[in-house]
Amino acid sequence: MALVLDNHDAPVVHDSEETLQLAQESRDKMKQMNKEIKPENYTKINHLSGVFVPQKALSLEELYFSNNSKMANVSKSFLIPNEDLSDDTTPSVARKFINEVKRTILTLQRVVKQRMTIETHNWASSAHQELHKIVRKEFFPIVNQVDARLQNFEIQFLKEAAKFVGDFKSLAKEADDSLAKHKAMELDNERLLKAVVSQDVMNIVQKEYVVDPSDLQTELERAKERFENCIIKNETEYAKLWKLDNPPNNTLNQTWL
Repeated sequence: MALVLDNHDAPVVHDSEETLQLAQESRDKMKQMNKEIKPENYTKINHLSGVFVPQKALSLEELYFSNNSKMANVSKSFLIPNEDLSDDTTPSVARKFINEVKRTILTLQRVVKQRMTIETHNWASSAHQELHKIVRKEFFPIVNQVDARLQNFEIQFLKEAAKFVGDFKSLAKEADDSLAKHKAMELDNERLLKAVVSQDVMNIVQKEYVVDPSDLQTELERAKERFENCIIKNETEYAKLWKLDNPPNNTLNQTWL
């Protein structure tokens, strides 16, 4: 059973102000988008297609010189990190630099080995064969020489690093000893200060005043004087007792005379 008859008229829908406004905004946006869309620049696309050549399209000669350009980029990356060594000269930074140099040397050796294994009969001209001889005779010995110097530098660096660590440990031990002595002096000073304060408290409790240092000096001088007088008095009395116990002997006196 058909729900809609063939001669059925569609219901009429009256547009409101809101629907009319939305429709107008939609049309304006579509016009703006059509203005912003630019036509394709086929000249630029053709230029890019000429620049990005597939690897399979390169000849042996082009492939060789392309690898040479990559090797040149590797040599450019072989730079001393001045910014690191200027700010931090610790052994870790130097070790990092040595590892970087080692990786660069290994990369160069792989490149040279690859060049040495290229078959010369694949090169069409005699210039390519001459270039192969130059790489084999000149470039490969330079890489070996740099590698040997790097190994020597690493040995010397490890010796200097060991000496530096030893000196640093010695200085650290001296600093620890000095700190221990300083702490011991602080403890002694604190102990003496406590003793002085305790003595002052005792004087306040016993005599209700703190002894003046000048009075202590005067009392010390008086005690010293009394002690010296006692020594003199005792020596005088001892001399008298000696004369009484040992009467003078004429024979002894004559001998001395």
